[in-house]
Amino acid sequence: MKRMLVLASVVLADMAAPCAPNRAANSWVKIDVSCAGAGCATQGDLVAMDCSARPEAKVAGVTLNSAATITMMAGPQKSGPLCLLTFLDRDANGIASTGDIVSAPTTQTITLMANGTTETAVVLSAVNP
Repeated sequence: MKRMLVLASVVLADMAAPCAPNRAANSWVKIDVSCAGAGCATQGDLVAMDCSARPEAKVAGVTLNSAATITMMAGPQKSGPLCLLTFLDRDANGIASTGDIVSAPTTQTITLMANGTTETAVVLSAVNP
């Protein structure tokens, strides 16, 4: 299986409570993106965003196929909970809209560890209705 590493320095939203103590931005998230079924053999921009719909990382001109995993690195971030949406933006409008390739479920919540990298995997397998 081929792997492509894409580094993106982005700011993902701190999903902690407003009264949480200020934490240093010293955490990273590694997102391994692959495809299955309807998600394969499609082209578009690979996008990772927080669940408030703010774009955080983008890799233009990606073709998903079952033989390759694309790795995105996002950070530095503050440690703690992060709601993440990753999708293939087929119409290049910057949001997960009808016809884009998404995972099931479409979002995931991960907890970023302090002073390190938290890994997560996303399988894009469905066409967004």
